Amino acid sequence: MESGKLHTNMRKPKISYSALDTYNNCGHLYYLKYIRHIKPYIPIRYALVTGVAFHALINKMYHSAQFSKEFLIRNWKPTFFQALEEEGSAFSSTHDSGRYLNYGYGLIHKFFDFAEINGYLIKPIATEWPFTIALEDFNVIGIVDLIIKPSTRTEIIDFKTGWKLPNMKDVEDSKQLTLYDWAVKNKLKIENPTVGLFFPRKSIIIHSVRTETDHNKVLSELSEVNQKIAKKVFEPNLSNCKKCDFHRYCKFFKGADNGTK
Repeated sequence: MESGKLHTNMRKPKISYSALDTYNNCGHLYYLKYIRHIKPYIPIRYALVTGVAFHALINKMYHSAQFSKEFLIRNWKPTFFQALEEEGSAFSSTHDSGRYLNYGYGLIHKFFDFAEINGYLIKPIATEWPFTIALEDFNVIGIVDLIIKPSTRTEIIDFKTGWKLPNMKDVEDSKQLTLYDWAVKNKLKIENPTVGLFFPRKSIIIHSVRTETDHNKVLSELSEVNQKIAKKVFEPNLSNCKKCDFHRYCKFFKGADNGTK
């Protein structure tokens, strides 16, 4: 599939990077999440809440052009607890919020110091930029955290609030960044951007670039997955059962021979 073959009919299935990743990990999990729309009741995951809150806070900063550490610190607590209220509705406990609230202050200091030195405290091209691109049989959707031009080249940035850094190959192979690059080039007509993962806790951005060949490879994979979904092919992957939150809804779980029974 060539990346230039776009279509205008919007009444089609929608596939995001998250949906693609879910299907590749387990087809039956995709069925439970995206077809049956099941939302399991799970233990709270403060890493998720902290990430959601941090994204929202940085989005506020860029939208309001309030480029000061004081603004970020003042708004962190209400933003964190708003995310906890919204994301925590599916969780069973919220007793450990203080530690992650403090973790967020550390993220703010690291982010701001790095962003100030490297020229990221400027008006962005877009922040939390949503896109929908219609292809022949389905629509590709997503949200890009940040599109900005701190120097001579536009950067497409995805924030990661954890500690663990990927290696360079992981960044170069990231399908998420590939789709973001493709969307920005097609919708915003920006030439030769870089893509990057921004790890504020480590004060680093790992950059890479994408080509049309990269785009076509991922779009071809999306097309194959869309065809399988249309044919109702939702094969389970029992090797991932141990990490899954859908045990009580999954008819395959009891047969999973991986020590999770």
